[in-house]
Amino acid sequence: MSRPCANRWPAWMLLLLAGGFLAALWWARERDPFVRMEFTLRGTGIPTTPGLAVLPKPGGRFPVAVLFHGAGGNLIGNGRALRQLAELGLAAVAIEYDQTNQLKFNGQAAALSAFLRGQSWAQTNATAWIGRSLGAQRTLALLAQHPETQ
Repeated sequence: MSRPCANRWPAWMLLLLAGGFLAALWWARERDPFVRMEFTLRGTGIPTTPGLAVLPKPGGRFPVAVLFHGAGGNLIGNGRALRQLAELGLAAVAIEYDQTNQLKFNGQAAALSAFLRGQSWAQTNATAWIGRSLGAQRTLALLAQHPETQ
Protein backbone atom coordinates (compact mmCIF):
# COMPACT_ATOMS: atom_id res chain seq x y z
CA MET A 1 0.00 0.00 0.00
CA SER A 2 1.41 3.38 -1.01
CA ARG A 3 1.61 6.19 1.46
CA PRO A 4 0.84 9.81 0.33
CA CYS A 5 3.81 12.15 0.19
CA ALA A 6 4.11 14.09 3.43
CA ASN A 7 5.54 17.17 1.67
CA ARG A 8 2.45 17.94 -0.44
CA TRP A 9 0.41 21.03 0.38
CA PRO A 10 -3.34 20.64 0.34
CA ALA A 11 -5.08 22.30 -2.59
CA TRP A 12 -7.05 24.65 -0.33
CA MET A 13 -3.81 26.01 1.13
CA LEU A 14 -2.40 26.75 -2.34
CA LEU A 15 -5.65 28.52 -3.28
CA LEU A 16 -5.50 30.53 -0.06
CA LEU A 17 -1.91 31.62 -0.78
CA ALA A 18 -2.74 32.57 -4.38
CA GLY A 19 -5.79 34.53 -3.23
CA GLY A 20 -3.74 36.37 -0.61
CA PHE A 21 -1.11 37.27 -3.20
CA LEU A 22 -3.72 38.63 -5.63
CA ALA A 23 -5.38 40.61 -2.83
CA ALA A 24 -2.01 42.14 -1.89
CA LEU A 25 -1.39 43.16 -5.52
CA TRP A 26 -4.83 44.78 -5.74
CA TRP A 27 -4.33 46.60 -2.43
CA ALA A 28 -0.93 47.95 -3.53
CA ARG A 29 -2.32 49.16 -6.84
CA GLU A 30 -5.23 50.95 -5.18
CA ARG A 31 -2.88 52.75 -2.77
CA ASP A 32 -0.61 53.97 -5.58
CA PRO A 33 -1.16 57.75 -5.88
CA PHE A 34 -0.36 57.76 -9.62
CA VAL A 35 -1.73 56.43 -12.88
CA ARG A 36 0.87 55.26 -15.40
CA MET A 37 -0.11 55.29 -19.07
CA GLU A 38 2.04 53.78 -21.77
CA PHE A 39 1.41 55.04 -25.30
CA THR A 40 2.95 54.81 -28.76
CA LEU A 41 3.36 57.65 -31.25
CA ARG A 42 3.09 56.79 -34.92
CA GLY A 43 3.35 59.01 -37.94
CA THR A 44 4.81 59.41 -41.36
CA GLY A 45 8.52 60.08 -41.35
CA ILE A 46 9.04 59.16 -37.69
CA PRO A 47 9.90 55.84 -36.10
CA THR A 48 7.36 54.19 -33.82
CA THR A 49 7.95 56.02 -30.56
CA PRO A 50 7.07 54.60 -27.14
CA GLY A 51 6.07 57.01 -24.41
CA LEU A 52 4.98 57.12 -20.79
CA ALA A 53 2.71 59.47 -18.88
CA VAL A 54 2.51 59.57 -15.08
CA LEU A 55 -0.63 61.27 -13.79
CA PRO A 56 -1.70 62.11 -10.24
CA LYS A 57 -4.81 60.45 -8.82
CA PRO A 58 -7.68 61.32 -8.77
CA GLY A 59 -8.14 62.15 -12.43
CA GLY A 60 -8.74 65.56 -13.88
CA ARG A 61 -7.02 68.03 -16.19
CA PHE A 62 -3.40 68.71 -15.33
CA PRO A 63 -0.66 71.03 -16.56
CA VAL A 64 1.78 68.96 -18.61
CA ALA A 65 5.54 68.61 -18.14
CA VAL A 66 7.27 66.92 -21.10
CA LEU A 67 10.70 65.54 -20.19
CA PHE A 68 13.40 64.75 -22.75
CA HIS A 69 16.27 62.70 -21.29
CA GLY A 70 19.92 63.32 -21.99
CA ALA A 71 22.37 61.52 -24.25
CA GLY A 72 22.44 57.79 -23.60
CA GLY A 73 19.31 58.03 -21.46
CA ASN A 74 16.12 56.11 -22.03
CA LEU A 75 12.46 56.10 -21.10
CA ILE A 76 12.91 53.77 -18.12
CA GLY A 77 15.62 56.01 -16.67
CA ASN A 78 13.11 58.89 -16.52
CA GLY A 79 10.92 57.08 -13.99
CA ARG A 80 12.09 58.92 -10.87
CA ALA A 81 11.91 62.36 -12.50
CA LEU A 82 8.43 61.63 -13.91
CA ARG A 83 7.21 60.58 -10.47
CA GLN A 84 8.64 63.73 -8.88
CA LEU A 85 6.87 65.91 -11.44
CA ALA A 86 3.61 64.03 -10.86
CA GLU A 87 4.00 64.59 -7.11
CA LEU A 88 3.82 68.32 -7.90
CA GLY A 89 0.41 67.82 -9.52
CA LEU A 90 1.64 67.76 -13.12
CA ALA A 91 0.98 65.25 -15.86
CA ALA A 92 4.56 64.08 -16.48
CA VAL A 93 5.27 62.77 -19.99
CA ALA A 94 8.38 61.33 -21.64
CA ILE A 95 9.11 59.63 -24.95
CA GLU A 96 11.96 57.52 -26.32
CA TYR A 97 13.09 60.07 -28.90
CA ASP A 98 15.62 59.65 -31.71
CA GLN A 99 18.96 60.82 -30.30
CA THR A 100 20.81 60.83 -33.63
CA ASN A 101 18.58 62.81 -36.00
CA GLN A 102 17.16 66.29 -35.38
CA LEU A 103 14.52 65.99 -38.13
CA LYS A 104 13.15 62.78 -36.63
CA PHE A 105 13.15 64.44 -33.19
CA ASN A 106 11.16 67.35 -34.64
CA GLY A 107 8.61 64.92 -36.07
CA GLN A 108 8.37 63.03 -32.78
CA ALA A 109 7.88 66.29 -30.85
CA ALA A 110 5.11 67.33 -33.27
CA ALA A 111 3.45 63.92 -32.92
CA LEU A 112 3.67 64.20 -29.13
CA SER A 113 2.13 67.67 -29.22
CA ALA A 114 -0.76 66.35 -31.36
CA PHE A 115 -1.17 63.38 -29.01
CA LEU A 116 -1.38 65.67 -25.97
CA ARG A 117 -4.02 67.87 -27.64
CA GLY A 118 -6.24 64.80 -27.89
CA GLN A 119 -5.97 63.78 -24.22
CA SER A 120 -8.72 64.68 -21.75
CA TRP A 121 -6.23 64.85 -18.85
CA ALA A 122 -3.88 67.39 -20.48
CA GLN A 123 -4.13 71.16 -20.15
CA THR A 124 -2.36 71.85 -23.42
CA ASN A 125 -2.29 75.60 -22.82
CA ALA A 126 -0.06 74.89 -19.78
CA THR A 127 2.77 72.74 -21.13
CA ALA A 128 6.44 72.88 -20.10
CA TRP A 129 9.12 71.24 -22.26
CA ILE A 130 12.05 70.16 -20.10
CA GLY A 131 15.28 68.79 -21.53
CA ARG A 132 18.48 67.43 -20.05
CA SER A 133 21.75 67.77 -21.99
CA LEU A 134 20.97 66.33 -25.46
CA GLY A 135 17.23 66.64 -24.83
CA ALA A 136 17.68 70.36 -24.13
CA GLN A 137 19.81 70.80 -27.26
CA ARG A 138 17.23 69.03 -29.44
CA THR A 139 14.38 71.08 -27.95
CA LEU A 140 16.22 74.39 -28.45
CA ALA A 141 17.07 73.45 -32.05
CA LEU A 142 13.39 72.61 -32.64
CA LEU A 143 12.30 76.00 -31.28
CA ALA A 144 14.96 77.82 -33.33
CA GLN A 145 13.82 76.08 -36.53
CA HIS A 146 10.07 76.36 -35.76
CA PRO A 147 9.39 79.41 -33.56
CA GLU A 148 5.63 78.96 -34.06
CA THR A 149 5.75 75.92 -31.75
CA GLN A 150 6.45 78.21 -28.81
